[in-house]
Amino acid sequence: MVRLRAVALIVVHPYTGHILTLREMESKPYLGKFAGMRSIPMETMHDGETHRHAVHRLIREELTGMPVRSVHIRKDRIGVYRVVPHVWVSLFTALSDTTDLGCIVGADGVDAHGWVDAEKALGQWLRQGAAEMIGDHLNNKTGVIRRHCIAPSQ
Repeated sequence: MVRLRAVALIVVHPYTGHILTLREMESKPYLGKFAGMRSIPMETMHDGETHRHAVHRLIREELTGMPVRSVHIRKDRIGVYRVVPHVWVSLFTALSDTTDLGCIVGADGVDAHGWVDAEKALGQWLRQGAAEMIGDHLNNKTGVIRRHCIAPSQ
């Protein structure tokens, strides 16, 4: 079986510290997501694509309309997460210059973007791996390697 690589991004609100979440519109059980779940932005990487390029593409595709230049990505990743067998996700964090999410339109496969307190996000129905990523962000962890993420209840 082919191993997939992906990136995820925790975007932090510049004044409140809240994080950006979105709602998944498509079900892909083999990736641990179902329509209606909340998540942080995540995107599968293309062959030969660098992490930085994949994160910029993620911003263009899932945060459509939010200027890439307004999202300041930290150089170091928080860690890597095996969200489901054969799928490894590298997690990055970023600070947003903008608080206005009205600029996000026509995002690819996601909608209902919003700022939410990270603790409260953990109480939502989350895509597989998102809870572990948000938890590690809250605990200021770095260098994380998670070989197992808990499957969400359907």
